[in-house]
Parts: sequence; C-alpha cells; structure tokens
Amino acid sequence: MSERAVPAVLEIGSVFGSEELKTALAVAAGAGASDVFIQSDEPVRMRLHGRLHVLSSRELRTHEISALVSDQYGSNGSTRLLAGNDLDYTHTERIDRGKTLSYRVNGTPVLARGGQSGIELVFRTIPSEPPKLVSMGLEPELFKAILDFDEGIVLIVGTTGSGKSTTLAAVFAHLLENVDDRIIRCYESPAEFTYWNVRRRPASIITQSEVPRHLESFDRGVRNSLRRTPTDIMVGELRDRATIEAGLTAAITGHRVWATAHAKDAAATVYRLINAFEEGNREVYALDLIQALHLIVVQRLVPSVSGGRVALREWCHFAPSFRDALLSAPLRSVQQLVRDRVIAGRTSLADAAQRAVEAGTASEAGVRVLLEGETRSVQSLDTKEKHAGA
Repeated sequence: MSERAVPAVLEIGSVFGSEELKTALAVAAGAGASDVFIQSDEPVRMRLHGRLHVLSSRELRTHEISALVSDQYGSNGSTRLLAGNDLDYTHTERIDRGKTLSYRVNGTPVLARGGQSGIELVFRTIPSEPPKLVSMGLEPELFKAILDFDEGIVLIVGTTGSGKSTTLAAVFAHLLENVDDRIIRCYESPAEFTYWNVRRRPASIITQSEVPRHLESFDRGVRNSLRRTPTDIMVGELRDRATIEAGLTAAITGHRVWATAHAKDAAATVYRLINAFEEGNREVYALDLIQALHLIVVQRLVPSVSGGRVALREWCHFAPSFRDALLSAPLRSVQQLVRDRVIAGRTSLADAAQRAVEAGTASEAGVRVLLEGETRSVQSLDTKEKHAGA
C-alpha cells in the first residue's frame, strides 16, 4: 500500500480556535497521522509514518492553547495546567458525513519563549471503534465466562501496554451490539476508546466519565454509578483501598463490575487486592473479595511470527464450587489455591504460550523471555507469602 501524501501547510489567520483545530485534526487524520502536537510558541506538527511535519503557517500563542483546553476539558483545565498539573482526557471531533475522530489528549505545562509558562497538547489517535470481541482470540470457555454472568467482578490484569483497555472495550462493544437492556457506566482515566461508531442496539446505554475531569476519583465514580441504576460498572483501575472497597460493594449488591489491575498473574492479583487492606480488617475484606470475584484474566503481549504482537491470556474462573473451597480455606492458603486452580485447568500463561507456539502464532524466543519473567515473579510471590504466614 502506498503512503498518503504529506498535506500542505494550513494557513492560520489571527486566531487559532476550535474550528481551526478541527480542520488541523481532520487534515492530519486524512493523511494517516498518528499524533498531532500543539505547543506554545511552536507551529502545529503531526507525526506521519514516524516523521514530524509542520501543519500550520504560524506559531501558536499560549492563550490560544489555553482557550482550547478550557473548551475541551472544562473551565478549570488551563488553571490546573498552569498550576503545575498535567491533564489526560479524551477529545472527539465530528467531521463531514457524520465521521467521528477520537483522541487521547495529554496536556503538560512547558516552558515558553522568554521563560514564560506555556502548554503542550499531544493528540494521539484513538481507533474509531473498538475491535470485535470475536477477533481477540479468546478460548471458547473464556469467551463464555467473560459474557455469561449476572453479578460479580471481572478483572483484566496486566502491565501498562498489555491491551487491558482494548479487551474491555471489545467486550462492551459486543454487549452493546448484541444484548438489550444493559446500562454500562464507565469511569476511566482517560477513556481509551469511545462507542459512537458502534452499531448498538436501541435498548442499551453506555456513559463514559473521566477521572478527574468529570469526577475526582474512581471510588467516587463507583458510588455515583449506584445512584444511576447500572447493570454494569467499569472502573479504570483498582488502584487503592477506597476503590476496591467500592467495587466490592457494587458487586455484592448485584452488579457486574469490570476493572483493570496491575499484577503478574491471577494468584498475585488476589494477593495484592487482599493486602490492600489493613491487617485487622484483611480477613473480612478477603471474604468479600472471594464472594465477589467472577473472573480474573491476565494478559501479556508477545512477538508474533508475522512480526506484530499476539495476546497470551491466563485466566481463573471463580465458579461457585471453587469459591466455596476458597471461603472454607485459611486466608494464607488462598493464593496457592488460585495458582493450583489455574495449573489444573491448563489456563496459565505457560499453557497459553505453549498453545500459541504450537499453533505457529507466537515467537518461541518472545515466549521464552515471557516465561522466564513469570518464573521469577512466582518465586518472588512465594517468598512474600512465606513471610506473611510466618
């Protein structure tokens, strides 16, 4: 496929406002640019095929960029920036023929000419719609488990850049396209995908609120959602005790709760969530967590044979019988029982890696690096558990 031509520089008059930005973003999108850069005392630039190109005929002034931030983020956006905070938010533009362009925006305070305070905005293109869930390579049992439940917590776990948000977005798009009467409340920082272009069923609702742009914290978002009759609540990340507690409350009171977390495997995920609570309350919250958990999916991206990347997934389904076994076991044994369940069910990352290599989809060298890292992680977790139980 031939590369699209670099567009001509846009002539900018005395004002660069919302309409001029819309034009610049549309031109960049038409050329296939991945990013657009707007900075005080610099021209607008775009990244196209890895190279930077000037897009505007003149440099932009800080007050122009500040006005854009206030228009997109809210009246306090530029104030937060110039007070030393950065911003992450989603921006959407509707252009000709109903086409929608979506961007993940980062705003950062920077030095401007003459030592003045300036602003840089980086617009990174977000796909116009999430990928299809059927294209994500989920095993049939995992596909069923991730969709077929009435209440509880589904955790998508992995390191930064492992595709957690992509997997969740594919799930929500599938629900919106195929299931009636779902009311999905999303709280994200920022929103990685939007759903305007999803052909959803009329009897479905999805709303997206960004933290802290719309609500100040994830736990406040969860509590807010409970006043809005949700069927599903998505929490961008279970990152602190207050958010975990709010998520548990929502799940135990009959809601589906979707969230992401950072951990190496399913056992480590349970370990981290339990140990987020103080020792005196830990056992009570551990029981709540076990009762609430429905599914943990751990995702890693490794090099594919074709040169891209392929997702490997470990997963643990907390079926009623397994949940009962965990509830009757000593707290110090829970992590090992989760690990044993994953190994016995052949749903570990190692099993996924072996299947991918045998199918010819994953690079054996990339898989080897992954598994060596996972072995070190498990050994580290074992050491922590022994110290905790001593």
